[in-house]
Amino acid sequence: MPTRLLQRLVIAAWLSSLAPMVFAEAVHAQPTSPERKTQPGELRVIVFDAERTGPAAGVRIIISGVSGGSVTNPDGAATLVLPVGTYDVELGGGAGFPWVQLRGVPIEPRAVTEVVATLRRDGLPPRVDVEAGRAMVLVAPEVDANAPKGRLTGRVTLEKKGTPIVGARVFVRGQPVEATTDRSGRFELELPIGAHDLTVIAPEYATASLSQVEVTEEEVAEVQLEMAPVAVELEEYVVLVPRIEGSSTALLEERRESGVVSDMLGAEEMSKTGASDAASALSRVTGVTIVDGKFVFVRGLGDRYSSTLLDGATLPSPEPERRVVPLDLFPTGVLESVVIQKTYSPDMPGEFGGGVVDLRTRGIPGAFVFNVSLSGGVTTGTTLASGLSSPGGSTDWLGFDDGTRALPSEIEAAASECELVLANRFSDCGFTPQELEGFGESLPNTWETTRETLPPNFGLGVTVGDRFEFTDKLSAGFLFGGNYGNAWSRTDRAFNRYLFPEGGEPVSADSYDIEFVENEITLGGLLTAGVDYGEDHKLRLTSLLARITTNSNQLRDGFDDDVMAPVRLTRRRWVERELLHNQLRGEHVLESVGGLGVNWHVAYSQADLSEPDRRDDRYDFEAGDEEGEGVYLLPVRPDSNQRLFGALQDVNQDARLELVIPYAWWDDLEGDVKVGASTIFRDRDVSVRRFNYTGGPPGSERGRPPEELFTDALIGPDEGQFQLSEFSRDNDSYVAELTILGAWMMVDAPLTPSLRLIGGARVEQADQRVASYPPLDREEPTEESELSHLDVMPAATLSWSFLDGMIARASVARTVSRPSFRELSEALFVDINGQFFRGNAELERGQITHYDLRWEWYPSELESVTLAAFYKDFDQPVEQILEASTENTITFVNIDSARNYGLELDLRRTLGFIDEELVDFFIAANATLVTSSVTLPEGGLQTNDERPLQGQSPYVFNVQAGYDDVDRGTSVIALYNVAGPRIESAGSNNAPDSTREPFHQLDFVVRQRLRAGFALSFKGTNLLDSSVTIKQGDVVQQQWRKGRSFSLGLGWSY
Repeated sequence: MPTRLLQRLVIAAWLSSLAPMVFAEAVHAQPTSPERKTQPGELRVIVFDAERTGPAAGVRIIISGVSGGSVTNPDGAATLVLPVGTYDVELGGGAGFPWVQLRGVPIEPRAVTEVVATLRRDGLPPRVDVEAGRAMVLVAPEVDANAPKGRLTGRVTLEKKGTPIVGARVFVRGQPVEATTDRSGRFELELPIGAHDLTVIAPEYATASLSQVEVTEEEVAEVQLEMAPVAVELEEYVVLVPRIEGSSTALLEERRESGVVSDMLGAEEMSKTGASDAASALSRVTGVTIVDGKFVFVRGLGDRYSSTLLDGATLPSPEPERRVVPLDLFPTGVLESVVIQKTYSPDMPGEFGGGVVDLRTRGIPGAFVFNVSLSGGVTTGTTLASGLSSPGGSTDWLGFDDGTRALPSEIEAAASECELVLANRFSDCGFTPQELEGFGESLPNTWETTRETLPPNFGLGVTVGDRFEFTDKLSAGFLFGGNYGNAWSRTDRAFNRYLFPEGGEPVSADSYDIEFVENEITLGGLLTAGVDYGEDHKLRLTSLLARITTNSNQLRDGFDDDVMAPVRLTRRRWVERELLHNQLRGEHVLESVGGLGVNWHVAYSQADLSEPDRRDDRYDFEAGDEEGEGVYLLPVRPDSNQRLFGALQDVNQDARLELVIPYAWWDDLEGDVKVGASTIFRDRDVSVRRFNYTGGPPGSERGRPPEELFTDALIGPDEGQFQLSEFSRDNDSYVAELTILGAWMMVDAPLTPSLRLIGGARVEQADQRVASYPPLDREEPTEESELSHLDVMPAATLSWSFLDGMIARASVARTVSRPSFRELSEALFVDINGQFFRGNAELERGQITHYDLRWEWYPSELESVTLAAFYKDFDQPVEQILEASTENTITFVNIDSARNYGLELDLRRTLGFIDEELVDFFIAANATLVTSSVTLPEGGLQTNDERPLQGQSPYVFNVQAGYDDVDRGTSVIALYNVAGPRIESAGSNNAPDSTREPFHQLDFVVRQRLRAGFALSFKGTNLLDSSVTIKQGDVVQQQWRKGRSFSLGLGWSY
């Protein structure tokens, strides 16, 4: 139905029902003050739904001092007759809208005060217009049908732009007629001869009026009216916009009011930039870089110096060699906002380096909401291309292995008591050749790799929630969100390894062409339930499940320097990563105890990694004789084939209690004191079992593919047959524990109206233990390491609001950095790339002293400019060195010191300061310049004893430019990102450091709100398709292209 026709029907129905509503509301509306006059006035409220471009029914209207209130009818209208006075009016509650409060709305004797509101559910500010003082007409005046009349025509346009406004309503004071503008913004009325006052209203525009328009019988009167988008702050009446979770306005205000240096990213901005997970969203934040698509580096400091919280609670990690949480686990659909706190405060965990990333999940809606979204996409070089594939199960598309890759039950039962090795007289553990034959045949023959056409990407999301109000104070609600994604990537990569003789040119050693195909399946859900009792008591229960499964197949084909021949290596890998988080938290204000605040939470989180049946095989080229051609054969060596079964479980229990004690400073300035305590208990268990087939047929028979070699006929105890054997290492499995007991006190002291000090200290007792075990013996560890420390961490931040909209902050703090579990264990372990690592039981925790300065300017509620400088001084930081050994093993040591310093600039501005017609255009940019230096001890094999921190880029630039028309729901954004060169791995034995070169990324995102709650989006990613390049000195070590991605999405909101 056309908008103008819909609005015409709304007004007609509203006018027809006006009289009975007036009398009904007159009965219910009761004056609360004897001082109010007996002559009543009238409050007319008309509410429109911005997303559905129509009337909003069921919106509650609450009037201060008046019982009963009202609710908008199906035409979005409500009328109340009220005693003369000034009232606070609240709109919202129903139909999923957040509450909006209007203060100081006047009611005058026998006059109409009209409120026209366009409400939104998408986090953007509402549009509200209030007009008071119009003469009230309770009964339409009698009209003399024979009285002379004239014609009045006119046109309604957008102020300064001249764009016609369709569906605007034109009223004439004292006359029972109205008109609606057409597609050209024109209208026509027949009116009695004389002077008339006109009023024009339209959703999302301020009311326009024109007085004393003369209508004559001889000539047609012509008028021109302009309307402006309504502001949320009126000249006479203040509209209090609610804090919309995740909106840019709310988060900018929170950053401004914060007592620390922080950056924030909301759901609104994440949606507009097309970010799919927290990692991709954070790549746009000042001073943040994302490594490997999931690990966050803040201010050039690696994942060792970054920590992640979820709703204020610590999290475990599903990464075997890391303690950091991969941020690609968190889809943006479950997040309300992300806060990156860059200066330390005592209420944060003491392990603080570059910053803390706090992920905030979405809260309970104000009323019923239902959203569903679908997306599909393609990637050049991947979609519809031919790619490697390997056998799987029936539930692979969900990201769950159905048991196809599981360790067979007979092997699992036997392997729980003894390693799968041949029995001998020197050991009580072992199996007969026949038993090993049975075990070998029980493993499924899933070695085959085939080719298939890779499908397009697909995504689905759904959100449903509601709030239930039981009394004026007691309410409860819930929100559920689910997401599913299935994406493919295929890349052709070049890999080269060089030798660097001293004083000579680099010499090529290994050279491979790699085809890498990966299918990533994401599946997750968020359930939040809560109960509110007034504004003083809130309880929330949050459960989050986030899963990412990767099914990858890799073929390496090239020359290997070790065997001086071409080789082919194939890897088939299935990895399931899962994070389950449950948290109960409460916020209370006890007015009976002087407004004491009590905040608490208890949380249980579990991270799991499952890697069932990783299958590797290797074929070496054997040259033929002068007449024959060469062939690839399965070599007789331990690494010719492998089947690996790995699992990790990391459990984190977090509890916290904080008391907020308000107090009055001098000059009635309000501050508070926070005291609190917290506990963190973390347990990690990692286990790995490795198997391979030894022996086998001789000669050319070994040239058959693995699915034809590892068959029942060729597995057995006889000569020329394969036999299953286990070669798990004594240090493949380990357990680890971490206990942290913390307490803090922090004062928020307003020294003057413009000067604010936040300071205090935190005390933490931390105990770590790591023990490595053989696969079957958890009684006696092969290696054990412990670390225990009591630390005091002071911090202070001074904020000065010295000009309107300008704030200067200065901060100093001291924090700690503890070794990870693996870094403490002296057991030798090998990562996925074959690199040997050995921990160091003598490691100590490092300490960091932080100095920060930042200037902030907020020209408007949506604009900001910041300039920051920081300096970090490290005492005994942990760094990697390459020790002299046959395996070139990387180990970890405490070095004396290191430093890290830099500058940050962030700008967010509309172009309205150039010309008002450009107010919908904006630019956002940030730049980070970082320098760091570490000095390593002498004696290692590292080429450079002094170098920047590994993973630190000297510069990061982000630029966004776009057009955002809130009225029409149109958003167009171009995004550019580049990070400077960073050390990928430190060089050794005269080889220079491996450096990842700058990667230039350009994205383009378009979003358009449609009618009836629909929205359409288009995203183009990596439009430049620059190559990913890793260099060693001047030679290229690795290089590939990701491909350009394009996606189209359709969403619907109720």
